[in-house]
Amino acid sequence: MKYKVLNKEYMDFIFYDIPYELGKKISNYYEMHLFLQIPNVKKTDILELFEMTILTSFNIEAEMDETIFASYLFDFSNLYKLAHHYTDDYVAIIGQLFLDDCIDFWRCAYHETDNANTKTPNLSQYKKENKYETWKYFRDNYIYSYNDNLVNHATKGDFWGNLDNWDMYNINCFRTQKGTRYLNEILAPKFYNKYKDLEVEIDDKGNIIRWIGEINR
Repeated sequence: MKYKVLNKEYMDFIFYDIPYELGKKISNYYEMHLFLQIPNVKKTDILELFEMTILTSFNIEAEMDETIFASYLFDFSNLYKLAHHYTDDYVAIIGQLFLDDCIDFWRCAYHETDNANTKTPNLSQYKKENKYETWKYFRDNYIYSYNDNLVNHATKGDFWGNLDNWDMYNINCFRTQKGTRYLNEILAPKFYNKYKDLEVEIDDKGNIIRWIGEINR
């Protein structure tokens, strides 16, 4: 059977039309497995895919384990245990989108106990005079230490300043207005046009027979 790399109606996922059972014959993470085998695929294509994955993950309202840490490309249940060699690249794209004001992190409202006048700012507003250092601190102490079993019930002082406050439920990520404009007006149209003419033919055992078409560069 032939399957398109991208279905315009479901641009949240590559290889959307491949049946689940067939996909599992290919690989646990068959989307990425197939994407890496596209003829002449480049590192820049992989990074662009990560951008799409992150920014479209917010099309549902959910916690981070179902958005940027979802198992679409990786198993993020314990990020530091991942063996996949593209993990650092994925995290770097999260960081770049944060630094470019396309995504942000916030203390979940139902955990927010501060007085309205002292509401915890989004991460981008915390020590915003040095946003890059804030990102590195958060990356190293939260993203690279992410554990979906961690729950902290106590709040100790400055929320962002004390990493003992952080758990899998009380911090979420969201797409900003700038991120939505970038996705809808620039990234998504470019991504679709790039792969709209590319298909893969796969047998019933999950083996690639051939690629049909090519990336539109």
